[in-house]
Amino acid sequence: MEISVGHTPDADDAFMFYGMFSGKITSSDFTVTHVIEDIENL
Repeated sequence: MEISVGHTPDADDAFMFYGMFSGKITSSDFTVTHVIEDIENL
């Protein structure tokens, strides 16, 4: 299963997803697509 996660480049948003995108949290059940955009584009 593929999960797409989008957030703004703000530090607080990036902090929430750090574990997932730094490789600290892994799973063979899903892959994650990481999208960073301005709030207007999300």
